[in-house]
Amino acid sequence: MVPARDRALPWVCMRGVFRGAVWWSCLMLGVACGGDDGGGDDAGAWAPGDTDGTGDGDGGGNAGADAGDGSGGGGGATASTDDGGGASCEAGDVQDCACPDGEDGLQVCDPDTGRFGTCMCGDGPSDPTDDPPDPATPTGATEVCYPGADGAGTTCLPIHFMSPMPEGYTYPAAFDDDPNYRPPLALIDLEEVDPNTALAPNFVLSEVAQAEHGRYAVVQPHAIASLQALRDAVGTINITSGYRSPADNEAFGGSPVSRHLYGDGFDMQAGEVAASVLEAACTDGGGMLLQYTTHVHCDFRFEDLDVDFFGTPGPGSMDEPAFGATIVEVDTNTFEAPADGFDEGTPTRHWLAFDVDGHVLATGSGTRFEAPRATARVEVEVGRLLVRTHELR
Repeated sequence: MVPARDRALPWVCMRGVFRGAVWWSCLMLGVACGGDDGGGDDAGAWAPGDTDGTGDGDGGGNAGADAGDGSGGGGGATASTDDGGGASCEAGDVQDCACPDGEDGLQVCDPDTGRFGTCMCGDGPSDPTDDPPDPATPTGATEVCYPGADGAGTTCLPIHFMSPMPEGYTYPAAFDDDPNYRPPLALIDLEEVDPNTALAPNFVLSEVAQAEHGRYAVVQPHAIASLQALRDAVGTINITSGYRSPADNEAFGGSPVSRHLYGDGFDMQAGEVAASVLEAACTDGGGMLLQYTTHVHCDFRFEDLDVDFFGTPGPGSMDEPAFGATIVEVDTNTFEAPADGFDEGTPTRHWLAFDVDGHVLATGSGTRFEAPRATARVEVEVGRLLVRTHELR
C-alpha cells in the first residue's frame, strides 16, 4: 500500500488507498503530501508557538506543521496558489478551483481560519467509474469535555484541527473501510494542558496520555467514562499504557491499527482481581478484553469514535475484529497454539488434557504443552478470548 504522500493528489486518494472516511483526511493532508507550493504558508497548519507560519517541528512526534518544502512526493500533483479569493467558508465546505494547467482542482475549508485552503491539482482518476466516497467532516469543535473529578462532564480540554498532521502522526487508512478506524482530524496538545487534570473521579490525564509517547494525543471521552465504570466495578486499576502516537506505537512494536492510536485502548493491571472478573467488567461495559503474558488489554472499539476528534464519518460498516488460533502437535503429545489478531503482545495460553471419559488429566500454561500419554483430547484457551480443541483419539 502506497501512502498518500507518495501518490498524486487529490484524486488518487479517492481510490483504494484512502477509502471511506479517510478520503477527507487525505484532502486535508494534501499540502504536506506534495501539494504545497514550497512556501509553507498554509494558514491551516497549526503549531503551538509557531508564529512565522513555517510550522518547523523538531521531529520525534513533537513537530507542529510540516514546513511545506514540496518534498512530500506528490507523484505529479501540483498546488495552485489560488486561495479562494478570500472567500469565507464553514467546516465541510468544498469548492472547485482553477489549476495552473487550466484543469479543475479542489479546495477544502480550514475550520481554524474560516477560509479555503490551497487549490489541489493532479492527474485525475485512472478509472472514471470510481466515485469518491463521502468524506469525514470536521465538526469545528475547539474543545472536548470529560466526566471530571465530580462526574459532571464539564472538565474540558482544547483540541486543535491539524492540517497537515504533525510529524510522527501518519495514520493508516481506515481498516477494511471500518469507520471506527478512520484517522483523527484534531488532537490535544499535551504541552498546553495540565497533566494532573482529572478526567474522571479516579483518573487524571497523565495516566492515559503522556508527552513522551507523543506531544499530541487523542483521549476519547466515552473511553474515559467506560474506564471509570470499570474501576467502579473492580477497584483500583493501574494503567500501564494508554494513548500512543503512530510513531511511538511503531517503535513499541504495536499493530499499525492498535486501539492505542485511537484513544480508547488501555493496557492495565488490576491488583488482586481475577482475570475472569476483569473480563466480565470490561465486556459488560461494551469493551473487549484480551489477556497477554505481560498485561491485560481492554479497549472500547465498538463505541462510535468521538466526532470532535475524528469528524463525522462517511459510509462504511463496523467489522467484528478477526482473531484466530489453532492447535498444532509439534511432537508426540506436545502441542503449540499459534494465534493471530492479538496485536498487543503474546496472548496467554491455558491448557487442559482430558482422557477418553472427559476427566482432566493435566493442566498447564505457556506457548507449549506436553500432555500425558493417556490424553484423548487437548483444549487451549488463548488470550481469554478463544477456545480450541484437538482430538487425539
